[in-house]
Amino acid sequence: MENPKSKTPRAELEKIKKSGASPVRAENISDGAKLTHTLPILNASSSKSPSEKVNIDIEKDSVLQSDGEAICVTRGNLNQVKDSVFIGKSGALKDRKQSFRSGQEQNKAIKTQIKRSGRQYKGGIGFSGIIARIGVCLSAFILFAVAALYSIAFCVTHGPSKTARNTFVLNAMGHELTCFLPNMLLSEKTVDDIVRESRKKTVEEYSLKDYLENHKSKNPSAYSIQSDLSSDDTDSILYKSLEGTAYTAHIIVIKDPSLIYAAVAGDFNSAEGKMTVFECAERFRCLCAVNATEASVEVLGLTYSQGSAVNVSADSSSFVGFDINNSLIVSENMTADTAKELQIRDGVSIEPENILISSSDGTVKINYYYNDTASLQRSAIGQRADGSVIFIATDGVSFGCSGAKKNDIINLMVDLGAVNAVMLDSTSSASMYCRDFPDKYGVDSSMLDEYRKKGMVNRLPTFSKPKSAPVYFVVRGS
Repeated sequence: MENPKSKTPRAELEKIKKSGASPVRAENISDGAKLTHTLPILNASSSKSPSEKVNIDIEKDSVLQSDGEAICVTRGNLNQVKDSVFIGKSGALKDRKQSFRSGQEQNKAIKTQIKRSGRQYKGGIGFSGIIARIGVCLSAFILFAVAALYSIAFCVTHGPSKTARNTFVLNAMGHELTCFLPNMLLSEKTVDDIVRESRKKTVEEYSLKDYLENHKSKNPSAYSIQSDLSSDDTDSILYKSLEGTAYTAHIIVIKDPSLIYAAVAGDFNSAEGKMTVFECAERFRCLCAVNATEASVEVLGLTYSQGSAVNVSADSSSFVGFDINNSLIVSENMTADTAKELQIRDGVSIEPENILISSSDGTVKINYYYNDTASLQRSAIGQRADGSVIFIATDGVSFGCSGAKKNDIINLMVDLGAVNAVMLDSTSSASMYCRDFPDKYGVDSSMLDEYRKKGMVNRLPTFSKPKSAPVYFVVRGS
C-alpha cells in the first residue's frame, strides 16, 4: 500500500480530484493558525471504508478558514502564500495564487472562527497569558512543596522515634517562620512536655583549681585565644572564628571588663523600645555589641544600665550582669534588693535554663543539657578567671550550617576557660557586632554578605534580616 505521507498535499488533492469523489469533509481541524501535525481528510464517497482517512502532511501549512466542510489549506508561510487549495462543499478543487497585501488581511484570516471546534481563535496567548500560566505553575509547585513538607513533618512527629520528634519540635520553636508548627502537629501538652524535658540539666562540679587545670582546651582555636590572652602584646579586643562539627562560632574576647555595659533601646522611665545591632552601634558608638535578650518589644524582668534600674520587678529571676568591681554575676534568684546589695551596675534577667557555668566559694558548676538537641543560632556571654569577658555568637541555619546545640556553647566556654557563662539568645535574633572587623582581623570581605560587611560578625539565616532587641551588652568606644 502506498504511503500517503510520502505525497505532497498538492499530489494528494489531485488524486482526490481525479477520482471524482464528492463531497470531501475536513475532520479534527485543530484550533489555531499554525498546524504542525497531520491534517486528516475523509473521503466520504470513496470505495474505501468511511472511517479510513487520507492523510495530508501539512507540517508547514496553515488553515486559514473553515465553514464546516469547506477548508482552505495553504502551503508556505502567511507572509507570502504560494499555493492554495480550496475544497468546496461540492467537492470541486480549485487552485489559486494568493498573496496578502497587508498585515490587516493576514490577521483577519488567522482570526477566522473555527466553527467545527466551537471555539474562536484569538491569536497567541499574549504576555499576560504567559504570566498567568507561570503563576499557576508556581502556585501548584508551592502547594505541592508545602504539602510534602507537612507530610514529612507529620511523619517525624508521629513516628516511632521520640528523639527525632523532640529535635524537630525544639528546632522549629527556635525559628520565627516555623515556631507555629509544633502546635499544629501535636497537642499543647505534648509540646510543653518536650520543652520541659529539654530544660533538665546534668550538673558537674569541680573545685576552681581542678577546673582550671583539668579543662585546658584541646581545641586549637580556643587554645590560640588563651595563649594570646596571656601575652602582654595582645590587643584589648580579640576576634576568632571557630568551626564546629555543624556550626561556625564567632568569638570576641574583651580584656577590660570595665568597658562593657548594658545599652537599652528605650528610656529609663518607659523601658520600651527596640533596636537592631547596627542601630545600637550607631547610637552608642560602641566597638562591639551582642544582644542581651531575645527580640521583644520591651525590657522584661530586672534590668540595670550604667548603675541605674531600667526595670524593677518584685519577683526574683535568673540574672546575669556586672557589679561595680566588673565581675560577671550569675544568679538563679536575683531580686532588686539583692542587686542593690551586690551593687549591680549593668545586667538583665534571663531564663533559668540559660545558666551554663556558675562559680562561687571556690566551686565551678557546669550545667549540661543533654535533652536539648536543638541546633540553633545562639549568643552567649562569659567571664574568665582573669576577668576578661567572652562574647560568642554562632551563624544562623543555612546551607552547610545547621546551628549549635546548647552543649556546644558550654563546651566552647569551658575550652576558653570561662568560670561564669550564660546563654543570651537562642533564636534568629542572636547577633554580634564588631566595628571594622574584616579590616582589623584580616577577614576576606569578598566572602561576606551585606550585613557582615557592615560589622555583623555572625551570618544570619537564609532570607533573614537583622532583628531588633531591647538590650545589648556593648563595649564602650570613642
